[in-house]
Amino acid sequence: MARKASLLYPLFLAVPVDTFLLALLFGACNNAQGNASRPLFNIVGPLLSLSAAALLTNRKSHLA
Repeated sequence: MARKASLLYPLFLAVPVDTFLLALLFGACNNAQGNASRPLFNIVGPLLSLSAAALLTNRKSHLA
């Protein structure tokens, strides 16, 4: 089970980064100007919340 979970961690980081870049590209193509920031934060927000929780609880990240 631990081996399967370790394979998910690179995807856990790659998917938000890829989606962030795609939303940034779509915002640039659509000339969204300042309106692209909200979808970008919605994409990366959960990952930021998890990393802040790990930092505040002084736990080592299992994502690395």
